[in-house]
Amino acid sequence: MFFLVLSMSRWFATFARHSYYLSQFVNWDRSQSFHIKISIVAMAFATLHVIGHLTGSFVFGSTALRQGVVTSVLGQEMSYRDYVASRPGWTGITALACFYLIGLFSIPQIRQRSYEVFQVAHLLMFPMIAMLIAHSTRGIFQWPMLGYFLAFPTLLVLIERIRRVFLGFKKIPARLEVLDEETVEITMSIPKTHWFPYEAGQYILLQVPQVSFFQWHPFTISTVSDGEAQVHIKADGDWTKRLRDFGKEGEELTHVGIDGPFGVSPTVSKIMPSSTDIRCRLRRNAFTTSITPLS
Repeated sequence: MFFLVLSMSRWFATFARHSYYLSQFVNWDRSQSFHIKISIVAMAFATLHVIGHLTGSFVFGSTALRQGVVTSVLGQEMSYRDYVASRPGWTGITALACFYLIGLFSIPQIRQRSYEVFQVAHLLMFPMIAMLIAHSTRGIFQWPMLGYFLAFPTLLVLIERIRRVFLGFKKIPARLEVLDEETVEITMSIPKTHWFPYEAGQYILLQVPQVSFFQWHPFTISTVSDGEAQVHIKADGDWTKRLRDFGKEGEELTHVGIDGPFGVSPTVSKIMPSSTDIRCRLRRNAFTTSITPLS
């Protein structure tokens, strides 16, 4: 669970990607793929863990023959219902239910149809983590260490999310241009305060309050020049189509919210074509550079 939660931190991934030594051991560009795979593995083991208790230890521990041993350990006799209603019992089941709901609303079909539902569902990770921490506090078999392991990554992700909420109220001047039927271009001023320099090839989380105040979407920075950055977006999902329609209706984009930049740019001047070539290809092929989000 430590690495599962840690893989959700864009700050940590960006810092690690900038570190020469850490990058020698882990390909941080594949953190999203790692997050998905470790989530599947964790869900499988969590399911087996709950099934094992519900069909094994709870049944065995509630038999009449075991009540003497149970009383010596727990201080009272326990029925099957008592085990389920105990703190380790109901917190474990609740945490697994939250885990399943997050997984259900993360499937590509739901995510593409309503990204907002995907984001809201991922907020269940906080009550899930709280249940997991409470799950081990009884300390029956060992010292409750799970809370200590989850404290750092959970706090890191929580601070990131809270900071992003405040960034949503910081208006960054921007303008929108519809390039063709499928592609829009957003040019925005680079915020005065940022942790890492803006470079083409990195990505930002973009909020357009005039389309949706609560949605943040990641897009790769196409070009950076004269204190401005550009992203090119293909109208492929619910939010991006609304953004395109917003521009086609003649509405004027006044400002956006930005969180980032994240990741590390490649040596753009050596391996990427010029910004003029990029724009020409965008107009011709309706190409978009975007990165699928983690949360």
